[in-house]
Amino acid sequence: MTLSATLSADAQSLAPGDIVVLFDIDTNPLGGSDIWYLCAGTINGALPAWRGHTYTPFPLEASGFEWAGRGALPKPKLTVGNVAGLLLPAVIQYNDLVGARVTRWKTLVKYLDGQPTADPNSCFIPDIYFIDRKSQQTKGLIEFELAAALDQQGVMLPRRQLIRDNCSETYRRWTGTAFVYGTCPYAGAAKFTSKDASTTDPAADRCSKRLTGCQARFGSANELPFSGFPGISKTR
Repeated sequence: MTLSATLSADAQSLAPGDIVVLFDIDTNPLGGSDIWYLCAGTINGALPAWRGHTYTPFPLEASGFEWAGRGALPKPKLTVGNVAGLLLPAVIQYNDLVGARVTRWKTLVKYLDGQPTADPNSCFIPDIYFIDRKSQQTKGLIEFELAAALDQQGVMLPRRQLIRDNCSETYRRWTGTAFVYGTCPYAGAAKFTSKDASTTDPAADRCSKRLTGCQARFGSANELPFSGFPGISKTR
């Protein structure tokens, strides 16, 4: 995912507006279905909502995401309050949540759902990490150490099969009343069938998993979050 033209212009302006930081903690990589949408506080007294998700204010602190582009990959820490016991059952159920995906989103308040300029596709490049270990647990807090996908214990290269023409991201699905989002960042209003044909039926919204599906949704002139490798050759 790259900066949209609108966000890029706003970020370089003299008054870009307030930045909001949002966290998704997803147990899907562990075979679970639980996802927590958390933030540090309310926005103007209201719960922030973005990309169709409402974020719950929760005592949390995140640090160590900065990376200079060289040297070892960062190992951020995410500390959440344990007084209310929100994550404690999951920590027990999912073996300390090791392997859960943590996504840190940063966008502008003006792009949140319900705002006049709401835009689910405008955000800074998200930080995507996985819980590597539970480093501390007390009555008041639980601290997790995060790691990049390539920096987890026991991970060896090559780990991922390089597929040229197919995207491995999980596209959103229609439940009958709303979309449930996967790992694909697309959250736009335009809908397309699995053949990349435009449709108005949300139940028919399917991704072709090909580069053309990305181009239809994000525009062929923009950088695309396609997880395939169209530049590689077929093996012989």
